[in-house]
Amino acid sequence: AEALYNSLAPSKKRQSLASLLLLEQASGIHGPNAQLQDYSAACGFLWIRRYLEFHVDMYSAILASRDPKEAALDAYRKQIEPFHGWALRKVFTTKLSTS
Repeated sequence: AEALYNSLAPSKKRQSLASLLLLEQASGIHGPNAQLQDYSAACGFLWIRRYLEFHVDMYSAILASRDPKEAALDAYRKQIEPFHGWALRKVFTTKLSTS
């Protein structure tokens, strides 16, 4: 994403995250039906959003006096797990269970 951004856009147009997303859209790097290309800024922002939601859910549960391990597992299952494959699900749930 960074190489595309630096190579295609004049420096005065590279001043915001929105301009990066618009540049990606205009370049046509994303697939049909708004399918995001794996190594794109849009995909990176999507994962940042998912992890922010994970943290909001986890800390909200902890502040509500839930066990931190349970809070982390529940937040993971709700926000992140649907987007992980089998191997990552096993790694994350094992790590969150033993932390």
